[in-house]
Amino acid sequence: MMKDSPSDLIDSILDLPVPTDVQLSPDGLHVVYTTTQKWHHKDGSCHRKTQIWKANTSVRGSACPLTSGEWHDRSPRWSPDGISVAFLSDRASPGRSSALYMIDIGSQEAQAISQEDDEQEISAFAFSPNGDTIAFRRSSECHPSETGPMPMTGPRVWGQSWKEVRLNLLDVSSGSVKEVGNENENVTELAWNDTGTEVAFLACPTRPWDQNTCKGTTAYLFDIATHSVRRVLHLPKSASDLVWCGSHLYFLTNNILDRDTSGTAVYSMHISTSRDVGTLRKRILDSDQPCCARSIQKAGNKILVHVENGMEDQLLFLDDTFIYSQKVRVSSYCGLWARLAAAPLLALAWGDLNNPTEVFIFRSGNIVQLSNHALGTRFTSNDIGSCIHMECMTLDGSEHLDGLFITPKQNCEVEMQLERPVPLPTFVLIHGGPYSRITNCFEVWHPFHMLIPALLFSGYAVLVPNYRGSSGRGEKFASYARGGMGRFDQADIIAMVQHAITQGLADRSRLLVAGWSQGGYLAYLSAVRNGAHNFGWQFVGAVAGAGVTDWDSMTMSSDLGDFQAQLAGGSPWSSEQGDLQSRVGSAIWEFKRAASVGSIPPMLMLHGASDQRVPLAQATGFQRALDEAELPYELIIYPGEGHYLKKREHIKDMLTRVWAFTRDMFSG
Repeated sequence: MMKDSPSDLIDSILDLPVPTDVQLSPDGLHVVYTTTQKWHHKDGSCHRKTQIWKANTSVRGSACPLTSGEWHDRSPRWSPDGISVAFLSDRASPGRSSALYMIDIGSQEAQAISQEDDEQEISAFAFSPNGDTIAFRRSSECHPSETGPMPMTGPRVWGQSWKEVRLNLLDVSSGSVKEVGNENENVTELAWNDTGTEVAFLACPTRPWDQNTCKGTTAYLFDIATHSVRRVLHLPKSASDLVWCGSHLYFLTNNILDRDTSGTAVYSMHISTSRDVGTLRKRILDSDQPCCARSIQKAGNKILVHVENGMEDQLLFLDDTFIYSQKVRVSSYCGLWARLAAAPLLALAWGDLNNPTEVFIFRSGNIVQLSNHALGTRFTSNDIGSCIHMECMTLDGSEHLDGLFITPKQNCEVEMQLERPVPLPTFVLIHGGPYSRITNCFEVWHPFHMLIPALLFSGYAVLVPNYRGSSGRGEKFASYARGGMGRFDQADIIAMVQHAITQGLADRSRLLVAGWSQGGYLAYLSAVRNGAHNFGWQFVGAVAGAGVTDWDSMTMSSDLGDFQAQLAGGSPWSSEQGDLQSRVGSAIWEFKRAASVGSIPPMLMLHGASDQRVPLAQATGFQRALDEAELPYELIIYPGEGHYLKKREHIKDMLTRVWAFTRDMFSG
């Protein structure tokens, strides 16, 4: 039984510091990283607070604070000499200013190296190889609010006053700053070449105040000596993780270049001193089994890739040399491979169901834990639960699905005395994305995932299905999302639930479905299709957070309208008048039939009032339908919140309501 109240347990979860952004020193002797809070929430004050830590890579448990944690200190990066660390902070005006600071690894005093009271947001930076210059990205606007662009007074003219993010070069010794690049473009990525003579950067056209859609990405090279810029590549969609290693640029973009719903892969392009540029080359990883490249880094003269391969997280080099593989999510990593070293050195941040995220060093097969952020908390006894990795076929028999079935610790102890498992009331947790997947982990970017300990301690199981359109399974699996809303994804949820029932794990009479964002859309859809699968069971309740109920209106109102149109199968203005494809995955259009047969379960709906990704009307439209049909529901709207809640009191309220709703539905 639960030793703590749900409220106390939720507080304990929200109190846990989360290590992220690990960075190895050039000599591999030290590591620095940032600790933030769950879901990057703000705790009481009006601004976020994060802290930078340091550790000796040879000493277990050596992590200690480098900064005080009073400000939003973040993004630590080593100077090339390994003596100092630069980082971003809002120390001059918490919550508003954005400046670069430098601190010696043995000191506690940081010095500003850029204008300290600047309110134009700096979002990323990198040292030149000799350490004399820092290239960074800076917004042309003041620091944005938590829920969208800064308020504007007066008329807003389309095409004017759009935000620009420019490339800047800072002379570390003098503090002088030079802005480079083109007008009407946003710089999204930057990388130095090995000699420090050029900076590569990616840029996309400026966007209006209410849109984040990328209309193509162009790669440029900026010559430090001549101050000239040359264009080397254009891509139809966004790209990320730009790295310059040797004579090649490396980055991530879509498997199918003009399709955001095709998954991601590593690409490379040869860069020469002449005007000629090499052909873009797609780098296939582990081609015998479909997988997804999630991020890349430079490690010495090699490219280190973070790969999702089914339920495994892997780290490997582009020559397919594996150095790490485990069915546990790697939340942050940094690799170092010196030219004369026998093996690479890895710094990792990861945790699993029973262990909150900590920082580790991985060297020649040996793992050393450097941090102990969970020490003295409720989560040091390793007694939360057990993970079962599940696989089953889709209902149409065309694909294999995977997922997790998570059971309480006390249930594991009972089952050891029985021949068959005891079916448990099961909370079906659907991830967002859709290009995402959940494996064994303690931290994941999903609000309801934070509730897993409270659910387990209450005696409930949690089923986490990875449906078609998810990551980790290659281009084909990801591409099911393109025009596939309502065709494949929701049926895969049913397939995984039915499999858990036939395995004797889930109690068919006590099933609840819940999700946020894309998971919220699938919760809505599961509610209106409740029991239509003819397996003889229904969900007793549905929790829909920030979910979509009508795909046509999403393409017209979401800040990612172009992406939403790809999911829906097209926008209204590009479809024929009689084309109803987008209605297939729109819960609002299936409401009348479901209400007439009485299959819609009680619903808990949660939404941020200022959500630009999935506007509030998606929830209020469904609420009006429930109201008119006189069906049970509760709609909670969080003022001042966007697509992800930022205020601790709102997050705690949300989690407490979801837990109470689950308890009531399973007890009814």
